[in-house]
Amino acid sequence: MISVLELTIDGQPGIYSLDDDGSLVQGADIQASDCKEPVEAAAAKGTEATAAVAPTPLGTKIFTVQSPTYSKSDTQGSFTGQFTPGQAHKVAFSYRISAALQAIISGSVYESVTRTPGKGSCYDIHGPVAKNYLFHWSCGNKLDKKYVLDGSLSFPVNVGGNPGTGQILWRFNYEVAGGGSHG
Repeated sequence: MISVLELTIDGQPGIYSLDDDGSLVQGADIQASDCKEPVEAAAAKGTEATAAVAPTPLGTKIFTVQSPTYSKSDTQGSFTGQFTPGQAHKVAFSYRISAALQAIISGSVYESVTRTPGKGSCYDIHGPVAKNYLFHWSCGNKLDKKYVLDGSLSFPVNVGGNPGTGQILWRFNYEVAGGGSHG
């Protein structure tokens, strides 16, 4: 899975990727499935596909006493989860934007995380904060219930003297297993 990013530079939206060296590449290997509305579905409706990127999947984890941690890094950033057994079955999460992406961010970052189902019990909103900020939050959880975390970060960018805006969207699926029988 490539890491993709939606940027608007000089008023022109585009889909970009960061290569393994952290260099920004426009349209590199972006597939229709990477978009919120694939090209085929848009064509069937007689509209154009949106340029917006679907959330980057950060994976799925069943947290247990035997397997309490999760981490995933890509060219956009690093995500972690740490389960702490106890009455609220809390999981602490964090996200940090990669150094390569920080290099093109030209101002403050705004972040929002929501969980479904949630009823307001787990969310996080930060901003404005520095581009190297370690975003962090924790969630109380019910055992054996599936949750989805959706994150969004937005920020100004400057690429080769061209100002614009950037956005990272990500998604993480998880649950906390009861009885410790899962791994």
